[in-house]
Amino acid sequence: MWLCQCDCGKQIPAAASELKKEHVRSCGCLMSDHVNSWFEAGTNVPALMANTISSRNKSGTKGVHFDSSRNKWCAEIMFQGKRYRLGRRADKQEAIRLRKEAEEQLHGDFLDWYTSRK
Repeated sequence: MWLCQCDCGKQIPAAASELKKEHVRSCGCLMSDHVNSWFEAGTNVPALMANTISSRNKSGTKGVHFDSSRNKWCAEIMFQGKRYRLGRRADKQEAIRLRKEAEEQLHGDFLDWYTSRK
């Protein structure tokens, strides 16, 4: 391990192998400037507008997954850095309904505000 100093002045430890492969170029400040450009009011706007589903998702609906330990469908939503657990339901369609309602309440108002500013 090496203690490296970034151009911004921050010091971070880095593995020699990562340095040799040029996988480490900054303390993270280069990426954070780029990533921060995606966020508005604590929300990743491009991800919210894209509404894409992970390839690992088995329910077909973002924010709905099956909890095999409880044998129920779980609905949850992330918004402005907070995770809202909406509940567990035996019926998948009921869990999807919970998620859709939360999307309308949280994302709808935010997207209306965001698009009206542009």
